[in-house]
Amino acid sequence: MCLIKKKICSVFILLSISFCAYSQAKTAIVFLPYNSSDIGWYGYLGVSKKIGKTYSLLGGITYHYNQQLNPDRNTDLYFRKRFRAEKSIEHFGGQLAIQKNICKIGSGENRLYTFYELSVRNISCRSLRREDAFVYSDTTVLPNGQLIVEGPYRVIKEYYVVMNNLWSLENIIGVGASFKIKGNFNLVTNVGGGANIIMNVPSYISSNNITAEYSLKFNVGLSYDIR
Repeated sequence: MCLIKKKICSVFILLSISFCAYSQAKTAIVFLPYNSSDIGWYGYLGVSKKIGKTYSLLGGITYHYNQQLNPDRNTDLYFRKRFRAEKSIEHFGGQLAIQKNICKIGSGENRLYTFYELSVRNISCRSLRREDAFVYSDTTVLPNGQLIVEGPYRVIKEYYVVMNNLWSLENIIGVGASFKIKGNFNLVTNVGGGANIIMNVPSYISSNNITAEYSLKFNVGLSYDIR
């Protein structure tokens, strides 16, 4: 696991150097406060740099929003919308993406593009589970000997399942659009799908401690052109 952490850090360092190398390219600050995917809801703040006429490279940090836990409706899916930052540092993650312009939308700088995105997080998962503890019935015998049975009644046990120190590598491909609002501000939205690879999971979920779930992604936010 330490080797994996070093490789992930190396990738982010190399791509940060790439950003510096393209310092003369068109640059924008991207703020996406509303992101929904397999892990839940999170915010994103990063930088976008244009590479040539077609591609843009993006990188930044994510902040995971802890959500109120509800009893799980599907116990076959251990992780969907159940990731949770149990420590302050677990709120933060990293995200890298590359975009390719498809076409312009109307006149001006409005555009449609495709993208690939990788989000990396070291985070926990907390599930609120419910199951039957036991079932019982009340039996009453009336003076005339009549037997009355009331029930059965179900007693529900509610408990948390917590998995710490998980690694989430969420891979998303999709399409997005950018619309000029006013001045240097743009409205940005993306939709896509892919796979969330989850490592360091308990052996009762996966014998090799790695599993994956499909992920659907939607976000909306703003970008600001600074160069």
